[in-house]
Amino acid sequence: CVRSVLAHFQVCSDYVLDWEHMKTISSGTDGSVTVLDLKQGKTTAKVHCDNSEDVLFSVDGDVVVGKAAAGTEHGQVRVADLASCRMISTLKGHEDKPVTHVRVDWEANQVVSCSWDRCVNIYDLRRGKRTQQLCGHGFICQQVEVDFSKQMALSSALEERLCLWDIRHGRLIRSFNNPAGHCPSGICVDWQGMRAAVGDKKGFVKFWDINLAEIVQSIDCQHETVDEDWHRMAIEAVDVDWDRGLLLTGNTSGQVQLIDVATGQRRKLFKKARRCLTQCWLGRGTGNVAFSQ
Repeated sequence: CVRSVLAHFQVCSDYVLDWEHMKTISSGTDGSVTVLDLKQGKTTAKVHCDNSEDVLFSVDGDVVVGKAAAGTEHGQVRVADLASCRMISTLKGHEDKPVTHVRVDWEANQVVSCSWDRCVNIYDLRRGKRTQQLCGHGFICQQVEVDFSKQMALSSALEERLCLWDIRHGRLIRSFNNPAGHCPSGICVDWQGMRAAVGDKKGFVKFWDINLAEIVQSIDCQHETVDEDWHRMAIEAVDVDWDRGLLLTGNTSGQVQLIDVATGQRRKLFKKARRCLTQCWLGRGTGNVAFSQ
């Protein structure tokens, strides 16, 4: 580890990373959204929820635009202005349950979120209203990845299924059934190539052809566990450099691995984190990796 920066006084639940500007926007269970300058190793902005007891589970943001959207434990998405360090709007539409993932197109003023209520919501930022609610998962929805130009989203839940959505018309395009016992978790999508890397609770990453709805490759990441507890092998975070064929995975016990996609072999095992890992990012062409805990 070349640098470690404290972003929150409690768990850093999620974050996005701008490699060009070397800044992160993170959410925490302390109810704050934090902007970190990784070069200077310091906080440049911190936005607190109005209610000090609010817990933030997810975040998306843009350091250039100067805004962030964070999912709360009570089914809301809070929009933050990073320049004035204040919350400027609240998007409602989920049940009173945690919002687990958020994605935003700031130019199009469109927000997509998923929640423990098993639904994927689409919002219009300008009107502050929900425009679509997509229901189809049978259990807690964990993650949603979006191509706003194609108006498509891929979501995972705590069930052996992925859902591909048309978010413009609010309909399910198709669902993908993972093998029995392989509950999907972390997702990374190559929308141009229409392929997805999906981590699961048994320590595997499945590569899907989205058009064919077929698994074309499966890699056993062989995350180590000393107590035979499969929960500690679960892949929670996945990122892929599709051009270079590199896969980065992080599991619940804090292990981070860099894997060659073509061979399925481990290239590097990074120093074990002290706490449960929540997110990991692979710097395209930089040789850098980053993860939160």
